[in-house]
Amino acid sequence: MVNPSYELWELAARYELEYVEKFSRMAARSKADSIFKGEGLAYFMNRGIPIYMVDRMIRALFAAREAVIQTDYKGSKIPYL
Repeated sequence: MVNPSYELWELAARYELEYVEKFSRMAARSKADSIFKGEGLAYFMNRGIPIYMVDRMIRALFAAREAVIQTDYKGSKIPYL
């Protein structure tokens, strides 16, 4: 069995292998996040990754950030990063 990784995610995203892309998305999040902060969206476009696959990764990054937002005793959200 192959372990999920950024490289596997990119390969699956480029060739639109949706099951494999989803399988490896969690493992690829941190490297993809650093690419977004550095080279940006153009990096993925230049590597032939379809925009809807990049959209899925962006949504996964936002979901991960949302998961670490805590709520204080008054019900207000507090970022916990």
